[in-house]
Amino acid sequence: MLTQLPIEIIGKILELLSRQDISRITVTCRTLYNKTVPSLYGHLELGHHVHMRQLQQGIVTNPSLKQTILSHTRQLTLRSRQNGNNWRIQDLKSILGPSSRITTLIFSDFHALSTDMIQHTVSILPKLQHVQFKYCHLVYNPKQTLLSNRRQCLGLKNTTTFNNDLVNQVAFVWTDFTQKSILFSLFPKITRLELGSNHNKYDTINGFMVQSLYENCPHITHLTITLPQVSSSILCNTISKYGAQLQHLSIRCDNASTLKAIATYATDIRSLIIRVTSEDEDLDNSMITLIKNCSALQRFEIVSCQLENHVPSIVWKSVGGEMAQQMLRKRETSSHTPSYRAFGQGNIWFYIVSEEALQQRHNYINSLTESKKARDLQTLVLTDDILTKTRLLSPRPDVIFQDLMISKK
Repeated sequence: MLTQLPIEIIGKILELLSRQDISRITVTCRTLYNKTVPSLYGHLELGHHVHMRQLQQGIVTNPSLKQTILSHTRQLTLRSRQNGNNWRIQDLKSILGPSSRITTLIFSDFHALSTDMIQHTVSILPKLQHVQFKYCHLVYNPKQTLLSNRRQCLGLKNTTTFNNDLVNQVAFVWTDFTQKSILFSLFPKITRLELGSNHNKYDTINGFMVQSLYENCPHITHLTITLPQVSSSILCNTISKYGAQLQHLSIRCDNASTLKAIATYATDIRSLIIRVTSEDEDLDNSMITLIKNCSALQRFEIVSCQLENHVPSIVWKSVGGEMAQQMLRKRETSSHTPSYRAFGQGNIWFYIVSEEALQQRHNYINSLTESKKARDLQTLVLTDDILTKTRLLSPRPDVIFQDLMISKK
């Protein structure tokens, strides 16, 4: 029955199956083998050395397998928990050949991924466009650099050239790096960069990565930064350098200065995601000004555990609906409720010496703690029509705060 279906429908079915299931289908009959092998080898995963040897032997005994890999393999994942991995390069050359059509390369689970291996692997993939590092630790390997400098001193040409001009997208997912490895893990022509969370032990390295972005990758238009230990001043400085060329930005918002930097410099941005952790009183005005100044903005996503406080009333009125009404009521209630800081040290309430007062204090603090634990992150997505309503309802940006324009000059 399956063999009689058109190849397009079979392809849709295979997209819903795991690689193990597809592998089982290939051994059922010759017809299904020919129809499913392209999907099976569309994403090639290489890990253990023995698996690569088996694939090499399969290419020798079955010439059509080599042609299948050349014609259909578009994504390559390399996995390893070993430190020495340079032997993979020669094996990859024999498996992929000189005319590989792979466009996506993923390094995964490398305890010590050397910059030398990164560059050598990129050099044998002439069609590569997207590089991703997942759960890796990048380390600087000066061997290739020293060899290159020595050959230049002798007047010799380098036999190895690194083809990275086509790479336009790089992503770091839970990947640590040393300061020296940053330059060799980035590519100068990329336009899309994702810097995901990591576990770097040194506070300054993540900040240095963001700080050096513009010098190493001046063409970025889509930027996502979720790295910890990066100060708001560094984020604002990075936004100011890229300026109006930014089209998509996903970033943490610790205070109103981040929103002011976007409103001042990234005026042509089209898609924006902010994760608000701020209690800045100027947050409302800054967000309204951002919406007014960034007229090309079509999608604005706000992530927070206190949306009622971090989204201005004008925006809620533009959103409308029952949820917006609830949030407006919460904002009004919270504005009349004393904050937690009001009951801190220095307040005479804490100096009343009585068991009843101490018990009340204990219950109050615990209730606040439990409410904070219970509150999960919420997301509000402002589409183009809501943003347009907000611009019509809000005052002119120069009325909101004129000091921003003065600082811009």
